[in-house]
Amino acid sequence: MFGVEKLTDDELLALLLGTGTIGVSVLELAHSLIADNGGLFNLFRKSYSALLDVKGIGPGKALLLSACFELSKRYETSRFIGKEEIVNTEKLYQRYVGKLCTLNYESLVIVILDSKRKVVHEETMYKGSEDAVVCHPIEILKKVILHNGRYYYLLHNHPSGNSTPSSDDVALTAELVSNVGKLRVKLLDHIIIARDGYYSFLEMKKRGTKRLLDWN
Repeated sequence: MFGVEKLTDDELLALLLGTGTIGVSVLELAHSLIADNGGLFNLFRKSYSALLDVKGIGPGKALLLSACFELSKRYETSRFIGKEEIVNTEKLYQRYVGKLCTLNYESLVIVILDSKRKVVHEETMYKGSEDAVVCHPIEILKKVILHNGRYYYLLHNHPSGNSTPSSDDVALTAELVSNVGKLRVKLLDHIIIARDGYYSFLEMKKRGTKRLLDWN
């Protein structure tokens, strides 16, 4: 006897698909799905509509795969809401990289903490295009206050694969940092996630390469 951890990627996907199509076995269908997309990473980025364009994938299979992809993205982030564990930039990157890095559009997530730095709320606030996401600082601050937050993190992705912040990223972060004294809610970090890793405004400040996040 052995568990599913012994199966190949093709075999695991074949189990989910259940059946093949005319002239194509389920294992062959699974293999072509992974190979034609250059691996699981790119396959998991496919939308429901894109899956429907694949020969042998009907509405039922497309829906099942989309649900599996979404569950895999939510797995890590679902484990720490309301926990006592202290979060930091590296931990948040590890938890959200699977969710954000597979998207083909920019998305901004907010993680809100209370005065003891315990996570009390997280949500995706904005969804944008392939190379931009429009964010409104006042709405972000209102969200923190609504959930009785004292601190918060922002995370968003760059589908291009380059985590270097844009001028809009810098401007948004600067505006939110400047509001800490007025509203008594503090941005702990703005983390940009991409395939090349992540960019942390806080870590850049600590290294002395950015003066943007001038916090005490």
